[in-house]
Amino acid sequence: MSDYETREKEIGQLLDEIKNDPVELDGQSLRYRDEYITQHPRPFAEILSHYDIIQGYSIDGFIPMINGVKNFCCYEHGTLREIPFENNLTGLICRISFQRAPAVFVTNSDVLPSVERLGLKKDRVVYLPHAFDNHKLRAFRDAHPELSPSTGGSVIFFSPSRHHWKRGNSSWLKGNDVIIRAAAEVARQTRNFKLVFVEWGQEVADSKDLIEELGLSELVEWIPTMSKRELWQRYCVSHAVIDQFVVPALGGVGFEAMALGVRLISAIDKQQTGLFFGQEPPLLAAGNVVECAARMREVIQDPLDTRGCGEAASQWMSTFHSAERIVALQCRAYSNLLAGQW
Repeated sequence: MSDYETREKEIGQLLDEIKNDPVELDGQSLRYRDEYITQHPRPFAEILSHYDIIQGYSIDGFIPMINGVKNFCCYEHGTLREIPFENNLTGLICRISFQRAPAVFVTNSDVLPSVERLGLKKDRVVYLPHAFDNHKLRAFRDAHPELSPSTGGSVIFFSPSRHHWKRGNSSWLKGNDVIIRAAAEVARQTRNFKLVFVEWGQEVADSKDLIEELGLSELVEWIPTMSKRELWQRYCVSHAVIDQFVVPALGGVGFEAMALGVRLISAIDKQQTGLFFGQEPPLLAAGNVVECAARMREVIQDPLDTRGCGEAASQWMSTFHSAERIVALQCRAYSNLLAGQW
């Protein structure tokens, strides 16, 4: 860490820089700005001095930065989608923290355009898959070979995503209506399938109304929220898992389904995810109603997955999203910090 005098000088310089920032802040942000910058991080100084590396989640990289810590990193977990471009104090702090951080962990492939827009230096940015323990899911899958989709009867599509598709920030929306409308398209040709939804989220009632309106009630089953292992069982006995259609990137549902060797239908930007992970993930990509309906028809036409899409997904997770790879990437970045590379 910087010595006290150097740190005070740095705070003064940073305060001047923030005051002269061309972004026009709202009134509340202007009133709170000086106090936040000078007072909020100070109580952490004593704690930070005991650690070799400080990792700031969301906008909290600002705390070690303002306390003169040189070995700090910023960790993005959806943070860069909209926050750094907002005309408020949170946006300003976020932007400055990430732009000045010696290392930045980016965990969502869809924010790569934001990385470019912020001008973050490529040698300081680490594409880090979300922390994920693939071993637990592999062990579960190996321990339960009896869990598999039925070979006869209706094709099961399981969608465990929170029902939130009308109102709110795009980071929270799931696009559940896309699944329902796609199912209505598929039902014009065949009704030999079932949609299984989990009854949770702010807009369950809206989803039920849409299902009723489109005449799909007999094709839909609602189940209550469940434990993680019960959820994994549901994945394994489904012919495909359907996630979300708003953010073009993999999320927790997708990771788990793919690790268990289950086909996944979800929105994804193939170019971004290919760049982020090193290879495009083998899922059934769909970004709208027409594409989702087409992917559902593919599953219905090949219920036993003779093409091996599920197994390919499991192999991809082991190679590109394993716990070993995630830890190795993070440790390499830490080592560079400790070596003073920046």
